[in-house]
Amino acid sequence: MFGQYQYIATMSHLSNPLERLEFSFLFSLSSLKLKLCDAGVGDAICFTKACVRVVTMSSEMYAFTEIFDKGHRILLEYITQDKKPMGTDLHLLQKLISFTSNLKDASKALQSASGGSGGKERETEWSERLAVHFFLPLSLAQDCVLDISSNDKVLECPCSCKFPIMYGDTSIGHPKTWFGNFDIVIRKASSPQERNKRPKLETEVHIAATVIPEEFSQDPESLQDESSEDDLTEFDSLQKYFSQTVAQSIVFSFYQKKCNQAVNIVPFIAVSKTHVQFHFYDCEKDLYFLSQEMPLFAGDCDELLMETVIATWLVINYRYLLSGPTEEMVRGEKFGFHSNVSDEALNLYRNEIKMGITKLKTKDFDVRNALWRQGVFLNASDTVKRKKKFGKEKS
Repeated sequence: MFGQYQYIATMSHLSNPLERLEFSFLFSLSSLKLKLCDAGVGDAICFTKACVRVVTMSSEMYAFTEIFDKGHRILLEYITQDKKPMGTDLHLLQKLISFTSNLKDASKALQSASGGSGGKERETEWSERLAVHFFLPLSLAQDCVLDISSNDKVLECPCSCKFPIMYGDTSIGHPKTWFGNFDIVIRKASSPQERNKRPKLETEVHIAATVIPEEFSQDPESLQDESSEDDLTEFDSLQKYFSQTVAQSIVFSFYQKKCNQAVNIVPFIAVSKTHVQFHFYDCEKDLYFLSQEMPLFAGDCDELLMETVIATWLVINYRYLLSGPTEEMVRGEKFGFHSNVSDEALNLYRNEIKMGITKLKTKDFDVRNALWRQGVFLNASDTVKRKKKFGKEKS
């Protein structure tokens, strides 16, 4: 498969995008500093109602490939023919080369639901197409689960490929922490017999993603005083769901660390119909890095942007390709999550986060509706009050 002809094609398709991914500010990572959050209030707070305020450490910018030293090296060695890929490295490269060789087909399947044709499709359909035509083809792990609580579920991919769609319980959290559901989860492939023995995702989970709705709908009062000069004003569509995504990223990182002590910095994906953004949180060293919003499609055509494809390939296969934060990154300022919550709350995040929490027999809340069984409803007004309180504390 990796003959001379394919090597030439790879050189032209991967070399320049990889260089831009390494050196361009448009694909850089920013270090974040936490100012305030409601992660440690001792209540069950849904991801969609989470309150997080951060600032970017503008002096601490890093190349996207900085934390993917292993993946970057594998690509460079293959492009320059310095080393023949073997074993897992070969399989990973095959995923990327195969996808880029069929980039037009993948782009066409995504464009039909991305609004490229001016149409407006349901959010669940976009999640299905992303999973089938973008994430899975790039992933070494091949078991993909979509949120079973999604509306308008279908049994097959809505395009002509008819790829079967699997839905499952993607809920995560604890009765006294942030909680909620992921839209897409990719895990290690398992047989039906293994799934029956271990119905929960647990340690098989590799990566998770949230799909940003096409239209933003939220109580306008809750957005008052949300932006300031030191906030993330440079981000657009994904910024509107920034608190939710940060909460999901942090919870997912703690969960992954609990399941596998060998992992360090854990990525999380936020994707809209036009852009993708990668969150990286190291729950042990308390470091948080955020990528720029990367366009899904090239500006002058309807094809997927090659830099974004390579970045997504690195992130989805991070268990094999990520090397972790460099010494310089570790020496930087901490994110501050550990110091923003109590020791008791931090212990919950470190040791008690579970997936499949809808199956837990808890006295505190119903994860589907965020209802206190004692009769208190967790609604948007609670979040508004918290945000107003945080705003006063800030001033």
